[in-house]
Amino acid sequence: MATTSLAGSNATVAIQTDITNHSAVATANGSLTSTILDAANNPVASVISAVSVPPGQDLVVTQVVSFAASLWSLQTPYLYNLAITVSNQTAGSGPMPGR
Repeated sequence: MATTSLAGSNATVAIQTDITNHSAVATANGSLTSTILDAANNPVASVISAVSVPPGQDLVVTQVVSFAASLWSLQTPYLYNLAITVSNQTAGSGPMPGR
């Protein structure tokens, strides 16, 4: 995750996620949900993308999201968490935490 712009407290970040389909025969169709959580683990921004990954292949998905950010400083350190969920239409889903 990288901040691509910051205007006042409005932040725009780009999130890149690498998805691998370990199946040798079936295309994986589903969705990728990226949610930015504040310091209290409340969602502040979310983006969903449809994905289709051929058998045995990787797919890098770039998502862009904007939100009102609390800026980090030595006097007021503030961190966000990134929660990523990959959902497969046939096999279910699973969360992957990030920071």
